[in-house]
Amino acid sequence: MKPDGVSFTVAVRRAVRSNDAEGTLVEDVGVSGQPYDMTRRDIFGGNRDLIEHCAAMLAAQPRTRLEIGRRGRTLSVKAEGLDQLDVYADGHPAGVPITPNRNGARRIPIPQDAHEFEVVGFSQGVVRQRRRLTIATGP
Repeated sequence: MKPDGVSFTVAVRRAVRSNDAEGTLVEDVGVSGQPYDMTRRDIFGGNRDLIEHCAAMLAAQPRTRLEIGRRGRTLSVKAEGLDQLDVYADGHPAGVPITPNRNGARRIPIPQDAHEFEVVGFSQGVVRQRRRLTIATGP
C-alpha cells in the first residue's frame, strides 16, 4: 500500500543488435557456442572463475602475429602462424589470397587510388588477425 499522492514509474531499456543478429540482446548473452554457468566466485568475487575460463580458452588458441609497416606505396607484412593473407583496398578484394613466405615476410603494393587498406590473416581457414591502415591523401 502506498501513501496518498505518491506514484512512480519505471523505464527499462535493453540494447539490441541489428543487421544479421537483429533483436539479440547486446549484454548478458555471452559468446555463441561457448556455454558458461556463473559461479559463486563470479558473483561475489569479481568474475574470477569466468576470467580464468576465458584465459584458458585464449591460451588454447594458436599463437599468431601480424605486423604491417608502410613505405611509400608498399606495405611490408610480417606474419607468424598464419597460412593465408587476404588483402582489401577500400573494402574490396585487392587481388588473390597471399601465402606468406617461409619467413612470414611479404611486400604488398598499395593501389594508387586506395585510401583504406586491410590485411586479414587466416590460420587453417579461421580469421586470427586483422589490420587496417588509412592512407592520408593530400600534400
